Amino acid sequence: MYSFNLLFITMNKKEIETLQQKAKEIRRDLTTLLYNAGSGHWGGSLGMADIFAVLFFGGVLKYNSKKPDWIDRDRLYGFGTSRFFWR
Repeated sequence: MYSFNLLFITMNKKEIETLQQKAKEIRRDLTTLLYNAGSGHWGGSLGMADIFAVLFFGGVLKYNSKKPDWIDRDRLYGFGTSRFFWR
């Protein structure tokens, strides 16, 4: 059984615009990746771009790309992008 606390994030206009730009970059990169691969889940991947931008660049997930073995990092698990969870 998992218990989740409510998460409230307050951001100013500049922070929101930065996250919107990150989501556009994620969509651009996904489009290139999926096109070059010739297959993939376009709708799910592109639809999750905003959520991933907030999780990874909005300070929601605890992680450090320079320390991938950090024991207290959050982990994001999923199948495609339509079903995922973190702990």
